[in-house]
Amino acid sequence: MGYAHALTAAQHQRLGDVAELYQLPDLRAAPLDGTLRFGLLADPQYADVEADVPANLYYRHALHKLPQAITALNQQPLDFVVTLGDLVDRHWASYATLLPLYDRLLHPHAVVLGNHDAQTIAHHLDDALPLPKSYYAFQLPGWRFIVYDGNDISLYCNQHNGDDR
Repeated sequence: MGYAHALTAAQHQRLGDVAELYQLPDLRAAPLDGTLRFGLLADPQYADVEADVPANLYYRHALHKLPQAITALNQQPLDFVVTLGDLVDRHWASYATLLPLYDRLLHPHAVVLGNHDAQTIAHHLDDALPLPKSYYAFQLPGWRFIVYDGNDISLYCNQHNGDDR
């Protein structure tokens, strides 16, 4: 399985297990039965912090809800699953808690990094290393999927993304 963008040895070493978020999904050669089926997970946004009840944000609930979602997805005949960003809300240590939950996912997995991921990863890389690019494409026969970082050009632009747009 390759990487969407080659990580430098220093980036890979510094990111550790989080480097897997930059891997291309390990897809089958063709859709299971000629019909493309995929699952979506959006914004697990885990953090080991108290809930913000007025804002309806329950960060720790991801540890209960994500396994339930993965179990439901595993029961479906899917070609792949995509997590649509913000795996964590903040704190580098949150990845060590959250990522092992994905080990139960039986389908190929693609990740679209979110703005909270970019901030957390950039902070961990600490200006010494550039934030790896997070746009890429993957294909199945007759289908092409393009994953892009919508934070590169937006009202919210992560300064660590640089000016390479």
